[in-house]
Order: sequence, then C-alpha cells, then structure tokens
Amino acid sequence: MKSIIKRKESIIITTIDLMNEIGMYAVTTKKIAERENVSEAAIFKYFKSKSELQIAVLDFYAKYDADIVNSIIINKMKTREAILYYFKMHFTYYNNYKNITVISEALYQLRYDKKLVDKADEIINNRFNFINSLITTAQENSKISANYDATILVNLLLGTTNNICLRWRMENYKFSLSEKIEEAVKLILNSILL
Repeated sequence: MKSIIKRKESIIITTIDLMNEIGMYAVTTKKIAERENVSEAAIFKYFKSKSELQIAVLDFYAKYDADIVNSIIINKMKTREAILYYFKMHFTYYNNYKNITVISEALYQLRYDKKLVDKADEIINNRFNFINSLITTAQENSKISANYDATILVNLLLGTTNNICLRWRMENYKFSLSEKIEEAVKLILNSILL
C-alpha cells in the first residue's frame, strides 16, 4: 500500500513539474510516463483518467488549506494574526516548492474544463470564503470599517498576493516570495484595520 501511495504522489509531482516546464496543455500522460520511467498504461493503473490525475494535482495543490484554516480556528487568532498567518503559510509553501505555483496560474484556466471546474471552483471559493469570513467578522467586531465592501477587501488581498506570486515566477524567483507577501498583506491590513 505504501508503494502505491508513493508512486501516486510521484506521478502527481512529476505532472506538476512538467506543467511548470512545458505548460499545462503540453503535458500528456505519455510525457509523464517517460519522466516516471514507466509505461503509459502504468499511469492509468493509479489514475483512471487524465482528469482524475488533474484532480489529484489540484488536491495536492490545496492539501494544506484545511490545516491552515484549522490552525487559525484552534488558536483563536485575531483578524490581523489570522490573515497574516493564512497568507504566510500558503506562500511559505510556495516559496519552498516553486513548481507548485504553476497551479495558481492554471487554476482559473482549469475552470473551462468541464471535468475540473468543480474542483477548481471549490479551491477558489474555499479560499475566498475563508478570508471573507475573517473580514466580515472583523467588521462585525468593529475592527474593520463596515463602510468597506468585504468582497473588495478579499479581492484586494487575494489579487495582490496572486500578482506578487506571478511576478516572482516571471522574475525567475529572484526575491523571497513569503517576505514580499508578508510586506504586502501588512500594508493592506495597516490601511484597513481600525
């Protein structure tokens, strides 16, 4: 059983690495098999279809999301601490595994694939809704002005951090992603927290 899990994870990581190297649409099960040094049929021993493999890739991309949210809830973090922690944990993961950020870029494109739209939407919506809940709770507790539209604030945070990640990739990882993200999130929080 352990070797099956290791092989499945190896295939997922190889898929991510290939997506990063040659682009999402150029990745084929044949190329994955070549990189894994197995037959193409062996890929389908672990994944029934390419779509199932792509869903596994998305699950791998978001595998820490629930842990990050649970840590915030269990530790009863206040708004500033929770938002900083949320972004720091995500982008530290990305900083340490650069290739995974290709999924951030691909996520919105994957919405156009009928077999992947539900998984892509789940990830996008879960992230959006959690940050929105933190902002809304802060507004209810008079920590952020109720005059601000919570949706715009969430988009400001997510859009800024995603754009920094894109710039980081475009500039060949020349700066510390987690440090730039923390700086940007602090700047936004300093301007909206009361």
